[in-house]
Amino acid sequence: MFQSVSSLSNSQVDLPLSLEESSSNEPAPINVNLGYPKGMNNNLPCRFISIRKSGTNLVSRLMERMNVQKSIYEPQLHVDRVNTNKLNPKRNYIISVRDPRDALVSLANWFYSPNEVVIRKKQGEFSKKECHKFRSMTTQQKVNYYLRAGTNPVFEQTLQAVQKFPRNVFIVRFEDLIGPSAGGSSRQMQLLTIGRIAKVLKYSLSREGQKRVAHEMIGGTTTYTSKKKKVGQWKSVFTAEDIKLVKEQFNEFILAFGYETDPDWDVPYLEKLNADVEQQSQ
Repeated sequence: MFQSVSSLSNSQVDLPLSLEESSSNEPAPINVNLGYPKGMNNNLPCRFISIRKSGTNLVSRLMERMNVQKSIYEPQLHVDRVNTNKLNPKRNYIISVRDPRDALVSLANWFYSPNEVVIRKKQGEFSKKECHKFRSMTTQQKVNYYLRAGTNPVFEQTLQAVQKFPRNVFIVRFEDLIGPSAGGSSRQMQLLTIGRIAKVLKYSLSREGQKRVAHEMIGGTTTYTSKKKKVGQWKSVFTAEDIKLVKEQFNEFILAFGYETDPDWDVPYLEKLNADVEQQSQ
């Protein structure tokens, strides 16, 4: 079986600490602390930042339910609009991340709506020709378009921010916050994540309060209560080329944030795709 996000331990994930090259002359994995940052001063002001399609609305909804100061999460601030090398060391940051593979699929699905294409066009992020293309593309074609463009620095920028400001950045994984109902991590991890966010924000929240907030955060919105799983969607969308491109562009991030543990995670997926192609040709 392939390892999924939901199969990860509910305890803090600590990856190897060394940044030096291993004896095999390959760079050692980058250390990312997925628990509460050691040495974080929670008396500092806080700001929420996110990678697009990685839980921006989910975390904002959570903070709204906790009645935290709106200036922390509004207006919505994305990593691609922030210089992550120049974060304020006198401020704490909550950054939401997601498996890049699912984030790409979600982004592609988001562009399925013509209204969203118009919005993005007005913001000057896509040319008129590109917007017209998106309207007629399938989800897989859009994913491949993004990957071929090779212009996705936000994951690398997030990784740099965590390395440069380890005491100021608290990472929230979309998969841990969305919970098991949408294919994410366990209920225990979901509540633990909510509790850690509350701690960063200096918000007192009991166990019952965590459960209440979790229900209110996801309940009442079709975005998160649909039967469609939000985790692992990429497995039914990606082609062999997509998988190879993702590994080239995002492998460091995927391994550092615990989305895969094997550097050669792509091999079984590629083998399965090849087997499916051979079976269909018979």
